[in-house]
Amino acid sequence: MMIQHRIRTWLQRPRYPQEGWVTLDHRHLYILPTWLGIWFSVLLITMLLASLNFNLNLGLILTFTLISISLGSMWFAYRNVQNLKVGHAIQSAIFANQPAVLSVTARNTSKNSRFGISIRYQKHTGEDYEVHAEQDTVLLVPIGHLKRGIHPIKRIKIAGEFPFRLFHVWSYADLAQQITVYPAPEEAYPPLPSPDQGEDTTGQRTKPDDELPELIRPYQLGDTLKQIAWKHSARSDELVSRYGEAQVPSNLWLDWRQTASEKDTELRLSRLCAWVIDAEAQGLQYGLSLPGVQLMPNKGDAHLHQCLTALAAWRG
Repeated sequence: MMIQHRIRTWLQRPRYPQEGWVTLDHRHLYILPTWLGIWFSVLLITMLLASLNFNLNLGLILTFTLISISLGSMWFAYRNVQNLKVGHAIQSAIFANQPAVLSVTARNTSKNSRFGISIRYQKHTGEDYEVHAEQDTVLLVPIGHLKRGIHPIKRIKIAGEFPFRLFHVWSYADLAQQITVYPAPEEAYPPLPSPDQGEDTTGQRTKPDDELPELIRPYQLGDTLKQIAWKHSARSDELVSRYGEAQVPSNLWLDWRQTASEKDTELRLSRLCAWVIDAEAQGLQYGLSLPGVQLMPNKGDAHLHQCLTALAAWRG
C-alpha cells in the first residue's frame, strides 16, 4: 500500500505552466504498450518459438524484422510527444444544457510535425490532431453537459500512439483553466420590468449632466445667471450658457425580487438571464441586483458578460 501510495503521488505531481506553457519533457513522459502492442508481442514470441522449433530461417528473419519495427515504433511514439508544449486556450462561456468543449493549445517548436496528439479529461477523449511544425494547434475535447456555475478544469492528459498504436505515450498538465456556464435563459419569459426613469435601487435620482457640449452655446444678452455654465466658461475663457435640458437615460434594474413568483432558484436565475440578454439586445442600460451582488446599469458586451457571470457564480 505504501508503494502504491508513493507511485500515485509521484504520478500526480502538479505540472503548472511556466511562462504560460507546460513542456512535456523526458522527465514527465510515460510510455506503456497498448493492448494491441501486448497482443503483437505475444504474436512475435509465438513466431520466434515456432521458427526455432522448426528451424525456419525465413521465419526468424521475419520475426526479428517485426521486432525491429516495433522497437522503432516505440522510439517514434516517444519522440512524437516529447517536448511538445501545452497552454491555455480561450474557453468560450456556454449556457446550461449546452455541450461543453474543453480547448487546449499545443505548441510545436520543432521542425517536424506531430501526429495523433489528443487530450483527455477525466473519462472524455478528444480526437487525434496533427500539430504542424513550428505552429500552434488548438486541441478540443467534448466534456458533456455541465451545470450552471464556474467549473475549474483539473488535470488534463496529453497522449499519442503514433505511428502504429502499439505504444501509449502520455503526460499531464495542470493549466488551472475554468469553464463558465451561464444559466439557461428561460424561453417563455415575462416582459422586461419597466425602467425606473433614473432611480437607482437606493431611491436616489441620477443628476443630469447639464454641461454637455451639445447643450452649451455662447453667452447671449438676456441670459440669466443660472443659465451661465460657470465650469465650462472657466475652462474655455469664454462666457457660455446652457440651454435645453439633458436627457437622463432610463435605468432598467433586473432585480432578484422581481422573480419572487417562482420558487425554484434555477428558474429565477434563468428568467434574469433571459431579461439580461433581452435588455442588451434592445440597447438598454440595465443593472443587475442579486442578494449580495449589485452591478450598476450599463450596456455592452463586457457588461453583458459581467452580468451573466454573476448569475453563473451566484450561490444564494
